[in-house]
Amino acid sequence: MEPNYGKVDAALAAALDESKHNIAATTNDGAKDNKNLLEIFVHTDKNLGLEQIEYLKEKGVNVRGKGKGVGEEKEYSNSYRRYSSSGGHSTSTSPTMKTDSSSIFTASLPAEIIAELSNQPWIRYLTLSRKLKLL
Repeated sequence: MEPNYGKVDAALAAALDESKHNIAATTNDGAKDNKNLLEIFVHTDKNLGLEQIEYLKEKGVNVRGKGKGVGEEKEYSNSYRRYSSSGGHSTSTSPTMKTDSSSIFTASLPAEIIAELSNQPWIRYLTLSRKLKLL
């Protein structure tokens, strides 16, 4: 599957192209080497449904249950009620993870999974994590 290059930054696009040309290093048991994993940030839409959260978890994205703008979900007669830190609440028909603008998750993924993620309509964009240098 080809990645949606409109959703990846230039550094990640270059890393994906480079990974296409490299032969995957394998260990004795045939498993892929960790050198083929790319450290990325996954930027998603502001309201993620349970299906999207589970999809991200299955693909290896670090999804936390708590975070900025994420409330606790409690079931009330076929709806979920989320209590915010300001004391208000909202009701919806399905559980969602809600943030102010978008959610940002981290992941170490192979190029194939990154390409799959980039083709999801609820993924805003993907960026390559940069190595920090000591000053």
